[in-house]
Amino acid sequence: PISFLIFNFSYEVIEILYKRGAFHDDSVKAASDFLKFFILVLPLLAIIGYASRLYMAGQILKYSFYYQIISNLLLASLIFIGIQYFGIIGFPIASVAINIINVIVIHFYVKKLFPFIHYLELLMYLFKNIAVNVALLLFVILILKISWSFNPLINFIGGSILHVLLLLTFNFFVPLNKDINLI
Repeated sequence: PISFLIFNFSYEVIEILYKRGAFHDDSVKAASDFLKFFILVLPLLAIIGYASRLYMAGQILKYSFYYQIISNLLLASLIFIGIQYFGIIGFPIASVAINIINVIVIHFYVKKLFPFIHYLELLMYLFKNIAVNVALLLFVILILKISWSFNPLINFIGGSILHVLLLLTFNFFVPLNKDINLI
């Protein structure tokens, strides 16, 4: 949920933190766009982090090592191409793209090296969470458009609270995460 909240409220977050002095509206917009794409990497990095620990536990680091070399070369290429086509915003777009590729490649590594781990179930859980969060976030955006406030702090806090409450309510009726309902 935090990725979707910050994605949606990236302008407000940057405005609250940095809009003072020489950091004007254009700077806030540019930094906001940058943050929007970088925050999308967060859930992907969680999956990649779990896979890294899995490789370490299985003492199968050579596969990971060689893939990281290839992945970093591909990332450098994507950053170069992304900046050429999209300007500076190509950098976080390249970061999102390479991490999506990494999550897909991890599927094949896990399938080959750890066939007893059900990685596709983890991906399905991720996609279900993405779908639910996007749907709820669209509802939050609609509510905020109706009751618009010009204070970015109120928008961010109010929208975040509303999103979390809707997510908890949805989870109560359609348990995506059964642990939350035990609280």
